[in-house]
Amino acid sequence: MLKAMLIAVALAFLPSAACAGEGGKLEALVEDICIGGRLDESLLGTMVKQVAQFYEMKVKELALDDLRLAMPEATSGWGIYAGDEAFIISFARKPANPGTSQSCTITTKTSDTAGIKAFVEQKFRSRKMVDETQGSSSIIAYELALLGFSKPLYLSVQTSKSTDPRLQFTSVSVYDVPNP
Repeated sequence: MLKAMLIAVALAFLPSAACAGEGGKLEALVEDICIGGRLDESLLGTMVKQVAQFYEMKVKELALDDLRLAMPEATSGWGIYAGDEAFIISFARKPANPGTSQSCTITTKTSDTAGIKAFVEQKFRSRKMVDETQGSSSIIAYELALLGFSKPLYLSVQTSKSTDPRLQFTSVSVYDVPNP
């Protein structure tokens, strides 16, 4: 619940973030930034700026202290916005035994879980690992086999279906899992 409130507050601070806009933008951003950035933090800032420019959106680098309120492992983050669309993009590193897991997450105020699910299942060679509801959130997780990656990547979709519209959001994360 605290994470949902923090994400809602962060999205509210981006200009004109009334609601997410046209369907498909979230999916495009996941593919262009998270997968296209290859989970390489040194590429991510450049990818965010290029994609924002392509979609004629503005970019705002987010303060790490604020970002870490919602995602403690975050090491960098950006907000991109235009009109009624706003997205938070974050990169994080999380200790995993052994090694470190890296993730790229895009969060917005949309809830088109069916569209995201169809996108993943049609666009990528994927295997669904989880599809469940926990309280007011639904979580779907996939293992992805992608060309150019030496090991599988994972993609999860978390959608908050709170009765409070200010606390509704969708987060799509692409992450790796270190080899045992």
